[in-house]
Amino acid sequence: MALGLLSFVNRHKNKLFIATGLSIAGAYMTYDFISGKISEWGDNMAEERIGIENLRRRFEQNQIDAYGTTVALLPSLTDPIIEEFPVEDITRELQAKRGTRSISTSGTPSSSDILPATNGAAVFKVSEGKSKIQLWNDLKLQSITRIFVLIYSSALLLFLTRLQLNIIGRTGYVTSVVNIADQKNNKYKQPDTAAEQPSDGPINLDSIWAEEFEREITDTIIDEEELATNRMYLTFSWWLLNKGRILLKERVEKAVAKVFEPINPRTELSLLNFVELIDKVRFIIENKPNTDSDDTERTTPYSYLENLLPPSTLEHFVLKQIPKLTFDQGNNDDEQVEITPTLRTMLDETADFIESPIGTSTMKDLVSRGISIFVDSITAIHFKEELENQEIKVEELTESSKSSAQTIKLASLLATITRQAHRFSESDLDNIGEANSYIDLMNDSQELQGFGAVVYSNWN
Repeated sequence: MALGLLSFVNRHKNKLFIATGLSIAGAYMTYDFISGKISEWGDNMAEERIGIENLRRRFEQNQIDAYGTTVALLPSLTDPIIEEFPVEDITRELQAKRGTRSISTSGTPSSSDILPATNGAAVFKVSEGKSKIQLWNDLKLQSITRIFVLIYSSALLLFLTRLQLNIIGRTGYVTSVVNIADQKNNKYKQPDTAAEQPSDGPINLDSIWAEEFEREITDTIIDEEELATNRMYLTFSWWLLNKGRILLKERVEKAVAKVFEPINPRTELSLLNFVELIDKVRFIIENKPNTDSDDTERTTPYSYLENLLPPSTLEHFVLKQIPKLTFDQGNNDDEQVEITPTLRTMLDETADFIESPIGTSTMKDLVSRGISIFVDSITAIHFKEELENQEIKVEELTESSKSSAQTIKLASLLATITRQAHRFSESDLDNIGEANSYIDLMNDSQELQGFGAVVYSNWN
């Protein structure tokens, strides 16, 4: 048998050598192919990891920028609102009618308690000839309406700014990815000199991403057309600051009047009573009748679109609020600024997000956070002892505890309500945590963070 095997090998020696050589070559090629694939997979994973990290850094920086922009714009929104409600003038007139005595001796606060300190003389214009009862009713409605308008308008400003900057930031991110891809290709294909031939090793993607990120943060370079489009788009926040807040004011006034008009300022309220009244006002503001149904009691969520964006017929009016230096389209005052296709797409996307379920839910959460600060302030001053004794939260108050709960006159709450309104006018950035506690808590909303992520990742 051994001789037969040796004879077979001798007869087919050449074929066996060729087969063996081919097998070794095939094994080497297979090893080389697998090694290349593993290296390619490793490079792709590293590139993906670095890309995700770059996206995270850009997204976080974008949220910080949105917060800073909101804080900067806040006085332009809140200061006019505070001035539009003559709460302080009404208080001064009540003080004048009572002389130097307290307005009431049965739990009603004095005017000095309600009226913030001022350096000017009292001015009585809005309520001349009215009785004390009428003045107290005006004070009740206007002070409550003002705090609601401030909370809702601040939430809208934060929401809109976050939405706008995330849409712009996403565009900038896509541009940077294209730049990085070009830079990567140039590293391979276009060496500057013969000595700068591309190496066999992988490109340092970490360095490329870091350089691109640093360049955009410190010295953002975009073409003039994109810059002009972004400025035009951001100009639409003018609508909320100047017109949208007025529409919001009218809506809030109707809701507050419907709920609080029947309530006498001397009415005793428990914390539960007060929270229930606030919830009723919120429901009227945040919902509208369902016109598609015959059931008049059915409602649909209010989207705030009319407060955040102008109707299409007024878009050019808003764009004219931009200084002429923003455009390179001539100096004719009557010239109509063009709504470019890019700008049209950005505005349509903004409207879609405002009316989307996630947009409505985010706005509701922002308002809830603002209302919680307001209620906590009222509780800390007027109902703290009751909550400490019962050791329960406001949400846990029930009808069984309603009869024995601590009560206080609505008039006595007006002083705290008035002081809360003036917290919105404090815009000292050196003391940002204290001056903007309402905005701070709203900005920490997880729903707002998630909303920003959805906008930033909407690559359509």
